[in-house]
Amino acid sequence: LAIRYLYLQTLSKLADKGWLQLSPDKTNYQYVRELSKPQHRNDFARITLHYEYAWYGDFVIEEEIFKPVKQEFEQFHLKLKQS
Repeated sequence: LAIRYLYLQTLSKLADKGWLQLSPDKTNYQYVRELSKPQHRNDFARITLHYEYAWYGDFVIEEEIFKPVKQEFEQFHLKLKQS
């Protein structure tokens, strides 16, 4: 659930910057393709994959897996601030 919140926060930050438009009809990879800053697309695609793996996978994410994923989200958010 924490990874889901991080992902939704990321989508919100990207929409606030005007780099994509949120819509309930879009898939996560439509957001990746829509991202108007190509220099951020690979990083965003990677955290999108983390989100999908965690959200749609049928298992519990342990702390040792969550920590590096959370760090990737935080690094991406830092890059967004600097852009």
